[in-house]
Amino acid sequence: MKNLTLAILLLAIVLTGCKKEKALPTSVIGTWELRDVLGTQVAGAPSTFKVGNGNIIAFTDTEYQRINDGNVTGKGTYKIVDASAEIDGNTFNKAILYDNQGRKWYFKISGSKLLISPGSMASDGFTMTYQGL
Repeated sequence: MKNLTLAILLLAIVLTGCKKEKALPTSVIGTWELRDVLGTQVAGAPSTFKVGNGNIIAFTDTEYQRINDGNVTGKGTYKIVDASAEIDGNTFNKAILYDNQGRKWYFKISGSKLLISPGSMASDGFTMTYQGL
């Protein structure tokens, strides 16, 4: 009886001591909030954004929405293509094509962050960093 009680007690400790960790994203699908823009050229424009700032981009399997303060400011379709680029110290291997346009928006997922860039700052480009929600 003591062995059974000890086994149950150990099992309870193990089960309550384990925390489920949130899985890190491996695709753009999901909801992302803007945290940083590197390379903006507009005087006085913020480059860092606090949690809850309302600048959101959300992706389903084939569609995206841009949301600002709860209002949809853009939406459409997208597709992912293989495309490599070295942009301002970041290596990108995939790109997003929004609405079947030819412009590539390079992206990479690093931990729980999504980096999106149309090109190098030297060519008036910028990199937006989003945090997964």
